[in-house]
Amino acid sequence: MATGSDAPSLTAYLHLEFAPFDKTDDRRPFGVSATVEEPGGEVRTFQGYGFADDQEFPRAAAVHQLLEALPHAPRLAIHMAGLSTRLDHFKRGNGKKSDGSRFIGSRHLEALLAAREANLLEILKPPQSFTTGYQLAKHGAKKSLEEVRKSSTARGNVEAVFNANTLIHFRETTK
Repeated sequence: MATGSDAPSLTAYLHLEFAPFDKTDDRRPFGVSATVEEPGGEVRTFQGYGFADDQEFPRAAAVHQLLEALPHAPRLAIHMAGLSTRLDHFKRGNGKKSDGSRFIGSRHLEALLAAREANLLEILKPPQSFTTGYQLAKHGAKKSLEEVRKSSTARGNVEAVFNANTLIHFRETTK
């Protein structure tokens, strides 16, 4: 991301929608969507889906990919549930949990922590009142979750190719 101090920051809303817990599989399908409001009023939408046994992994992966998709943004202020506390724990533990193991998605967390410390990323709570951008993100996440549920081969492909925590096809859907 560029570091222009006079350029306005981008505002984004990110939402994840998880399938109900299934006792036969630790991994849960999820849908994720983000809407990004450009300073000129343009709205960009990003959607994806995946499988995770940890709810923080998809948040970190999606925000990291969003930062990479917006390389010229001077600053990203993102409204979302979670992740801020995980970043604080990651920083305090120097990338390790209290048991000494690494956090799931450490490479994403490292990139997000660096962006936050460089004042290129601000993580805010979801809005309390109706916000069009956040409602669009919620709708997009539900739509993405339905896509992964409909796909009869999605779960089989992920089991064969990926580990337990995978974000698939998180990309821009509109320009």
